[in-house]
Amino acid sequence: LFDIIESQEEKAEIVCAVITIYKKSFAEIPAFITPEAYQSLMNWKKEYSSDIGREPRLDEPVFKKKGPVIIPATTSTLDQRIVKLLKRAGIIKPHLPKGKRRSDVPQRYGFRYFFNKQVKTASSEDSTLAELIKKEYMMDHTGLTKLDRNYFKTNLEELVDEYLQCVPNLTINESLKLSMKNEDKDRIIKELESEKQKVLNSSISYN
Repeated sequence: LFDIIESQEEKAEIVCAVITIYKKSFAEIPAFITPEAYQSLMNWKKEYSSDIGREPRLDEPVFKKKGPVIIPATTSTLDQRIVKLLKRAGIIKPHLPKGKRRSDVPQRYGFRYFFNKQVKTASSEDSTLAELIKKEYMMDHTGLTKLDRNYFKTNLEELVDEYLQCVPNLTINESLKLSMKNEDKDRIIKELESEKQKVLNSSISYN
């Protein structure tokens, strides 16, 4: 939440969420997720709560093995779940062609490739150089050069502003994506009308 007062909370909408990766470690970083992904996480929380008979605590793992006992899901378990989903979605084939050892879409890093392309495709209100550095930061990369981390400082709020431009590109549900694009168009039209009115008012005052 950024500067939301009590009277606004009922009207407030989730525009993105931030999760912490490698919490309480040297490599701790913030990672952004879309409202759609946040809702999926909340749905998973309900299923999680149903399994263990209570809401999960903040110190418990997000992903666990099936069943009422909280056992953190291993990397291999998550790999199997991802592959199962990718096959069901038709993104990868159940069996690779003879002589081929790798799928065209990497099973795990494919998500990072997709994210990287979509955020760099999205428009930005920042300068081209600044937006590219910030988008590299969102990937937990150094930046465009090794010196960027030392000299090009940014904060969470600035990264949120940059990420919000990418949300429609990262949203899967087509109706949600269309709704976001329409909202953006409405906002731009209102801003243009406001600017036009200011120009008219100043012209009238001058005359």
